[in-house]
Amino acid sequence: MKNKLLNSSILALLLSANFLVNVASASIITEDFSSNTYDTNLFETIYGSGVVSNESWASSGINQRDMLRTKENTFNPSASSILEISADLTFSAWDIAFISWRSDGTHNPDVHNEPLSGLTLRLHEDDNIDVAQGYNFNNVFWDVDSPNGFFKNHETVRINVIDDGLNVDLSFLNLTTNATHAYSFTSNYNAGGYVAFTTTQGNSNWDNISIKYAEPQGGAGQITDVPEPSTLAIFALGMIGLASRRFKKQSL
Repeated sequence: MKNKLLNSSILALLLSANFLVNVASASIITEDFSSNTYDTNLFETIYGSGVVSNESWASSGINQRDMLRTKENTFNPSASSILEISADLTFSAWDIAFISWRSDGTHNPDVHNEPLSGLTLRLHEDDNIDVAQGYNFNNVFWDVDSPNGFFKNHETVRINVIDDGLNVDLSFLNLTTNATHAYSFTSNYNAGGYVAFTTTQGNSNWDNISIKYAEPQGGAGQITDVPEPSTLAIFALGMIGLASRRFKKQSL
């Protein structure tokens, strides 16, 4: 009986160790700019210097259109590797802001237009628009003009993107009024790439960025691996078995 318990415990530990090495893990990138900077191991600013102030990030000036993008450039979601992006956006005056994902990390030379690759959400602060409007541009570029007036009063809106490689769900939550709005799209875009955040005029700020991705086995990137709960459970069972055996031995 003792040998069976020991063998079971060792088997559980071996299984959990194997899962920790080989199974796809949930990977998370987070940045809240709390120290008025960002982790340069995870993000970089291109097309300008960008500005981090009041614990948020923005372009450095009018029509600068700086871009804050991930160092990781292999985000290519699928049904088994879902990409989830969450970020807070606040407009202080008229501006255009962008979230791009699965992109090559470059932007259009025209300061007001979408990046040249990937999937992009363009957001406007426009005091003249107070109607929900969603546009689907060839299943690649989506434009949201102040949905339900979310951005009219310069309130912070939390934006969530969920992409499973085919279906994309976009949702908005006004953190002041708790108003919500959502869009869903189907896309045939099949490339992978960066996640990037942009503002045009320097009158909008990004904050509380979170990117979660179940990275395929063998993927690379400077991101934090979080073991799956089932893996931790198997490991715990192995440890409990060994501890139980040791306790019984000491009691004899």
